[in-house]
Amino acid sequence: MRNFFIFLLTIALSPLSLAGPCGFTLNANSITLPFNDLGQDVLQNISINDPNTNNTNLCKNYFVTFSKGGSGTYNNRELSHSISGALDYNLYGKTGQQKLLLDFNDVTSKNDIIEGKAKKPDGEYFFNQFPIATELRGGDYTDSILASLYSGKFNSSNALEDQVLIPIKIEVPRYIDLSIADSPTGFVETLTDRTVSFNPLNEGDSAQFYVIIKSNAGYEVTATSNNSGKLLHSGGSSFINYDFFINGSLKPLTTTQEIGTGSGLTSAGGAVYPISFEIKSVTGKLSGSYQDIININVITTE
Repeated sequence: MRNFFIFLLTIALSPLSLAGPCGFTLNANSITLPFNDLGQDVLQNISINDPNTNNTNLCKNYFVTFSKGGSGTYNNRELSHSISGALDYNLYGKTGQQKLLLDFNDVTSKNDIIEGKAKKPDGEYFFNQFPIATELRGGDYTDSILASLYSGKFNSSNALEDQVLIPIKIEVPRYIDLSIADSPTGFVETLTDRTVSFNPLNEGDSAQFYVIIKSNAGYEVTATSNNSGKLLHSGGSSFINYDFFINGSLKPLTTTQEIGTGSGLTSAGGAVYPISFEIKSVTGKLSGSYQDIININVITTE
């Protein structure tokens, strides 16, 4: 069973309180994208509001710069998971990872910025998430970029007009897969149930199997019994006790029992939990069919 969890986050961008000589303001949307392990080059738009109150040469042009973000480097910017892990990305002026966009103090040419004329206030840039060769922890990967709008030209007179924080989020789906296998290396995603039959049923009869979990997020796996750890006669008038073991330890199924927990990525073979049970005395019990159902449940804890 594979479970996907999607979290929606609405963020209002908060411009910093600035008042440049031209009165320009910057509009830039947050970036929220699904994860793509092949990488992606996604167009992003910005727009400049010009109140047309100043007609000096300074106010005929604009340019926009972009901070390094939380990683503190352009090589590479990073989206960080709240617990552990990171996803590399960068911002470019053109597709194909061309024209890496920089912060004001690092700009050396027009290839490092978005620039335009006030009378044509729309601009664009590209968000590029790099391809991933390894599996990632499930959850949200986030960063924030400070976009700064300047009037004028980067290599001549200019003035800071506005700044906007751009939140960025990539959503890596969480999953939990469970298998009930005959061996600790026998994970098969479709094997999620098991029938054990004894005919005839004798004291001391036993069986063992393995609960194997593959997950990219925190999880908890538990066991419960429909009949509180007893085999119930089909007529409902008699029962036979059995012992239930997790990792070799006796765990009475009169209550819910924790099989195991995990955090983050499991190994390639999954997290393995040996499960077994043994039939107790059948002396004096009614002949006929006895049954119990053990439910194995796994949930995400992140």
